[in-house]
Amino acid sequence: MRITNLNPAHDIGASSWVVDFEGHRMLLDAGVHPKREGKEGLPMYERMGGGDLDAIVISHCHHDHVGSLPVAVRNFPRAHVLMTELSYFLVDRVLHNSVNVMSRQRDELGIAEYPLFTHGEVDDIESVFQGFRYNREVEWAGFTRTQTGNRSPTMEFLDAGHALGAAGVMVRGENETLFYTGDVSFRDQTILKGARFEDIQADVMIMETTRGGRATPEGFTRDLEIERLVVAIREVLDRKGSVLIPAFALGRTQEILALLSVLMRSGRLPRQPIYIGGLGRVFTEIYDLQAHRTHRHHSNLSLTQSLDLQVLERRQLETIKLGGGRIFVLTSGMMTANTAAYEMALRMIEDERHGIFFVGYADPATPAGKLRAAAQGSTFAFGPQDRAVTRRCDIREFDLTAHANREELLDFVGQVSPKTVILGHGEDDARGWFREQIGIHYPRVKVLDPGPGESVEG
Repeated sequence: MRITNLNPAHDIGASSWVVDFEGHRMLLDAGVHPKREGKEGLPMYERMGGGDLDAIVISHCHHDHVGSLPVAVRNFPRAHVLMTELSYFLVDRVLHNSVNVMSRQRDELGIAEYPLFTHGEVDDIESVFQGFRYNREVEWAGFTRTQTGNRSPTMEFLDAGHALGAAGVMVRGENETLFYTGDVSFRDQTILKGARFEDIQADVMIMETTRGGRATPEGFTRDLEIERLVVAIREVLDRKGSVLIPAFALGRTQEILALLSVLMRSGRLPRQPIYIGGLGRVFTEIYDLQAHRTHRHHSNLSLTQSLDLQVLERRQLETIKLGGGRIFVLTSGMMTANTAAYEMALRMIEDERHGIFFVGYADPATPAGKLRAAAQGSTFAFGPQDRAVTRRCDIREFDLTAHANREELLDFVGQVSPKTVILGHGEDDARGWFREQIGIHYPRVKVLDPGPGESVEG
C-alpha cells in the first residue's frame, strides 16, 4: 500500500490523499486550501504521476475536503466519484457556491486564475456522482478490474458525526485494510449524534489531528460550555447590544440554530428572530428535509419552523440597526473578507455593547483568528486591506467543536490497533503531539507524518 499526501502545505490545508492499493488507485478527498489563492490552493495532483484513477471518494462536503473536486474529475475523467447519500444532496450546492465566491474574488481581488472551474463544469460532472448509505460495502475499482482481471477491493462509509453526510472510509482488499477517519466527532452535538466507528480494525489508518495541539481542560463538559454561552448572550441582550456568532454555512450554522431553538423552547433564551445568510438557509433546509435519513437527536425538530429565521440580504449588512438586541449567525467561521460575518464584525468591533462569540476553529492568520487574539482596547489590522480597528466589543470563545478531542483519537488508535498510523489534517504541533503520544502508549504502532507531496508505504 502506497499513500501520497497531496496537501500543498504543512497544516490543515487541502485534504487529499492518493492510495495505491493492490493494483488499484483511489483519491481520498479533493479539498482546497482555505488560506491560499488560485492554483496554489489546489492539492498537488501533479504528484500522482501517470496511470488511471479508479475512484474519487469524498468524506464530506466542507471545502477543505471537496472544494477542488471538479479539478480532480477534469484530471481523471474516468474515475467514479463516491460519497454518502447525504453528501450527494449537498455537493452541487457547495460547488456552485464556490464558483460564485471565486468569481467575486476574481473581480474584487484581481485573482485572474479564478474561477478554477465553472458552473457548467459542475453541472457536467454531476452525472458521475454516486451516493451510498452508511454501512454498505461496495466495489470501487471496476475499471481497473476489467483491464487487469483483478478482483476489486471494497469500501464502506461509516458515520463520522462531524457534519451532515460526513464519513470515515473503510477500504478492504484481499490482503490489506485501510481506514480513513476524515473529520470525526465522537461526542454528540445538538443535532448530530457522535461517530459510529464501532469494531473497526485496519492495518493502516489515516487520521485527522485537528485538535492535537489543544488539551481538554479538566472537568470540561459541553453542557457547561452551553451554559456559558447562554449567560454571555443574555448579558449582551440585557445591555441592548447584538450578538454575532460566525459559523460555517454547512454544519456549524445548523448546530447553533438547533441549540438556539432548544434554549428558546426551554425559556433559557428569549424568543426572537435569528438572522442568517442565504447559504446558511439553504443548508438548513436540507438538514430539515433529510432528518429522516440522519443519525440525530430531535428528529422531529424543523429548524425552519421552530425558529423565526430572517435571511439577511447583503445590502442589509450596512443598514440593519444593531441596537435593541439582535442575534446573527452568519458565514463564515473564519470571517473571510467580504463575507457576511466579516462585514458585520466591522460594525460591531468598536462598540462595547456588542458580543462576537466564536464556537469553532479559526486559523490564527484569518480575520477571525486576529480578532480572537486582540486584547480589549487594542488596535490591530483586520482583513486583507489591513484596516485598523480598535477592539471594544465583547469577544469570547466556546468549545462546541465538531472535531474529536485529541484524547479521544488517541484512545481510538488503541481500539483500531493498526500496524501503521498516518497523520494528517493538523498543524505541526498537533501532529507532533500524536507522534509522541502514540509512541508512548502504542510503541508497536508505526507513525508516519508525510509532508506535502510525500509518499509513504503503509
